[in-house]
This record gives sequence, structure tokens and C-alpha cells, in this order.
Amino acid sequence: MTEAVRALGVAGMFLAIFALAELIKRVFHPPAELTRKFVHFAGGLVVAAFPWLLRSPWTVLALSCAFGGILWLSRRLGLLSSVHGVARRSQGGLYYPLAVFLLFWLSADQPAFYLVSAIALVLSDTLAALVGTAYGRHPYAVEQDTRSLEGSAVFFLTTFLGVHLPLLLMTDLDRRLIVLVALIMALLLTAFEAISLEGNDNLIVPLASYFMLVKATDKTVAHLTVQLAALLGCLAVTLLMAWKLRTFSLAGAVGASLVLFGSFSLGGPLWAVPPLAALVAYLLLRRRFPDRHQILAVFYVCLVPTLVLLGNNALTTGLRWPGDPLFFPFVGAVAAQLAILISLEMPEKPAQATLLGALAVLPLSLFLHPEASGAAWTCLPAVLLAPLIYHGLRRRYGLPEGYPMVRRQALATLLPTAAAAALQLSSSPPGG
Repeated sequence: MTEAVRALGVAGMFLAIFALAELIKRVFHPPAELTRKFVHFAGGLVVAAFPWLLRSPWTVLALSCAFGGILWLSRRLGLLSSVHGVARRSQGGLYYPLAVFLLFWLSADQPAFYLVSAIALVLSDTLAALVGTAYGRHPYAVEQDTRSLEGSAVFFLTTFLGVHLPLLLMTDLDRRLIVLVALIMALLLTAFEAISLEGNDNLIVPLASYFMLVKATDKTVAHLTVQLAALLGCLAVTLLMAWKLRTFSLAGAVGASLVLFGSFSLGGPLWAVPPLAALVAYLLLRRRFPDRHQILAVFYVCLVPTLVLLGNNALTTGLRWPGDPLFFPFVGAVAAQLAILISLEMPEKPAQATLLGALAVLPLSLFLHPEASGAAWTCLPAVLLAPLIYHGLRRRYGLPEGYPMVRRQALATLLPTAAAAALQLSSSPPGG
């Protein structure tokens, strides 16, 4: 009964926030973005207190479903203009309650971790949007959306304090470790927020915050110092490419840096070699850059290797699988994507493009790995089959040569890579 009464109290607070936002909208007629952020922030203050108000994740699930349903129905019916009246397309209102439930469920007995993640969701995002709208003088494009360097700077500073202070006041972690965790998380979360689309930062930012806290807080100061240096190096390299070579847009460069750093951080130095080799080879082999690569192009090109990287990390950390069971399928996926990209430059020579992609990535990656002689064959399915599948899809849809199909490029690489990964895992089970 106490839990039910508290849940009703929380529901009443949310309804009051919606009602107040509608009243402000109707009486003072502010921009819808302002009232939307008011709901985001005020509701977030209630959300941040959930570990001290509620006990059961099922209660939070019921509240999340109820208010997610209200947001979905009100948008379909043209209601709640204070929330849905923004010109840009956004699904953030639906991601928000889902993120709250998942965060509450994951951080069951870790209120400090929950609070840090909630602050990143609520405070950092709100202040960045308000400051960027009012004072943003240096905009940058993220596909059809626009953000500003000033807003991203505010997001970084707010997130740094939002990580540092709760960990300092609510945990017994080493102070030097807390500073490093706060710096790394502020940089990474600012990068995730900078490349998010259609409000998916409401889901990505809090869950990424919790994941980073779990991974980082049991590391040493020396380890995190190396991680911070690697992250700064990845950002410097890709941002320099965006500025000098005009290879990427700013958002595309940030996305590429996250892939490079994720390979290094989740896999280790050897895992950073294939994407770095592919990036260097692509710059050397491509003859022209008619357009800067936007974040969606980077996302789809890197999607399959990233999924393999995450799968390997889950196997080795969650299931304690020995070694790096998916390293060679990862190398194959990276080489396959490079081969497809090169083939767009030389469509009359697909075999040579495949060979160039393989030679740019495989030799160095395999030479550095101590177990290459036994499992290197799992690189080959993606390298050999992905370009064939991709160009088969191109002919099937009748698209002109040189026209990129990044979604189908990811699909063409996914199929042989998944088959190679399954064969690799079946041939080297945890006990074998």
C-alpha cells in the first residue's frame, strides 16, 4: 500500500507538470522548445528521486508505460502542444520513460550511479539546449538537425560536474579516479549527444552513463589515464581530418572517433588496428571526396564491426569466454566494409577493390595477433562475400555505379560476418 501511494503521488506530480506546461503555453505563448524542456527538466527532478521514492522496478515500469502511452496518444490526437509542438521530428518523449525504467532496473542498489545517469539525461541535456538556442553562434549540422559548439560545451561542463559531485559525495572511490571518470564520461557523453538524432539521446545518454560507470569505477588510475589519452588522441585525429581534409562533417568525425576509441577501450590495442588501418587506407586510396561523410554514413559503415566488438565484450566479460573469440570476424567485417567503399571508386574492377581492402587491413591485423594461425580463416567469409552481396543488391535495385547504399552495405556485411562468428564460436567453446 505504501508503494502504491507513493506511485500515485509520483503520477500526480507528473500530471501537474504537464498541466503547468500547457498553462504556460496557452497564457504566455513561449516557443514550444522552451515548454518541452521545462517538462523534461521538471519531470527529471522527480525521476532523479526515484531510488528514494520507489522500491520496485515494476512500479517504475507501470509509471513509464502509463506516461509513455499518454505521450504517444496525445501526439496522435494533436494534444499537449507544450511537448509536441516543436518543428523538428523527435521521438525523445517516448525514449524518456523507457530510459527511466531501464536505468532504475539496472542500477537497483546503486543510487549514486542512477543519480549520475539521471543528471546526464535531465540537467545536461536541458542546459545545453537552452544555452545553445540562446547563445549558440557556431552551429554544426547533424544530418537535418542543428546543434552548436556552445551548447556542446555546456553539456560537457554540466556532465563533468554531474558525474564528479555525486561520486565524490556518495561513494568511497579515490578522488583521482573520480576526476578521470568524470572527464572520460563528460567527453564521451558529449560526443554521443552531439551525434544523436530524433531525440534518441534520451535513451543513449543515460544508459551509456550507467554502462561507463560500471566499466570505469573498478579500474585503476593508471588504466583510466591511458584511456583518457587514447580518447583525446582519437578525437584529435578525426577532428583534424574533418578540418583539414574535409573527409567528415563534424558529427561524422565524432562518430568515427567513438568507433576508434570503442575498439581500443572495449577490445584492447589490437582491436584498434583494423579500423585505423582501414581509415588510413581509405584516405590514401580514395580519389575524391565529393561530400563530407555525415553521421548516418559513418554509423552504417561501422555498424557491423561495432556489433561484433560489443558481442566479443559481452562474451569475455559476461560469460568469461577465454581470449577474443570474435576478433577475426571483426577484422573481416572491417576489411569487407573497406573493400565495398573502394569498389565505389573503381566499379569496373570489383576483384581488385576486394583485394585492396583485404591487403590494407588483414596483414597487419593478423601479424600482430598471437593466435592468427589457428582462426584467421574466419576473416575470409565477410571479405569475399560481402562485396558480392552488396553489388548483387545494387543490380537488384538498379542503382547507378558510385551511388552509396549504406544500409544495404551494412546488411551485405552482416550476413557473412554472422556466419563466420557462429562458426568461430562453435569451434572454440568456453571449455574447449
